[in-house]
Amino acid sequence: MFSWRKGSNGHGSLSGANGHGPNGGDGAAAGSLIDLRGIRKVYQTDAGPFVALHGIDLQVDAGEFVAVVGKSGSGKSTLLNMLTGIDHPSEGQVIVGRTEIGRLDQGRMAEWRGRQMGIVFQFFQLLPTLTLAENVMLPMDLCQVYDPGERRERALYRLEQVGIAGEADEFPASVSAGHQQRAAIARALANDPPILVADEPTGNLDSRTAEAVFGLFHTLVGEGKTILMVTHDAELAGRVPRTLTLADGRIVHETRPPQLDYLGIQEESLILAVSQDYETLREKL
Repeated sequence: MFSWRKGSNGHGSLSGANGHGPNGGDGAAAGSLIDLRGIRKVYQTDAGPFVALHGIDLQVDAGEFVAVVGKSGSGKSTLLNMLTGIDHPSEGQVIVGRTEIGRLDQGRMAEWRGRQMGIVFQFFQLLPTLTLAENVMLPMDLCQVYDPGERRERALYRLEQVGIAGEADEFPASVSAGHQQRAAIARALANDPPILVADEPTGNLDSRTAEAVFGLFHTLVGEGKTILMVTHDAELAGRVPRTLTLADGRIVHETRPPQLDYLGIQEESLILAVSQDYETLREKL
């Protein structure tokens, strides 16, 4: 199964025929994958100008998992809209993977978003007349990535990745809310984007399913994805390596764990082994 995943070296690959993914490159560059510079957003209302974002500066490196928290009206959704290009800032620059997205016209923006960013919505936004597999194939069709003959196979792989390949030919209404959210995540991964943006992805799920979705996000980060997640769940946010708190359109607080928490088990084992070697050497001296 999934014969397209085997390259010349026999290992699994999500790359296309040219050896690269649908983004046409070799992956995210080192350093800041996302760079928001002086982002200010002002909406004109009947009551006068409303400033939703006040000069936001934010850098996110490739492979980071970032949670964005704050009360309703704090600017969380507006910030995501700036990042995804759904809306544009009144002032400032949004640079993602070396592309200043404010310079893209509508057509190029849609193509860029389809290839570079997967979006997971709180209410799933699956098309009810398409099966789960067809929903996952839709971004591939719209962006014309991968050969048409292999798109279903790729969709099945993504559904297997989120644990619901057995329901590939079911319609959204016939599966649980948790499985609809998993399908939505599979769809967001369809074109193998480097970035996932999730807006309250566990807001409509029971605690057990929310935990499973959260665990899947951690797995994806371990595979190199960059994830920004808006959430009201303080417990989940507290388990994300980096948390941003917004209030009145400003980042008012940021938390990061101690540096050691970023290290994987291999690095921690190496540090322990080196420390033990040092202690042994000191005793001999």
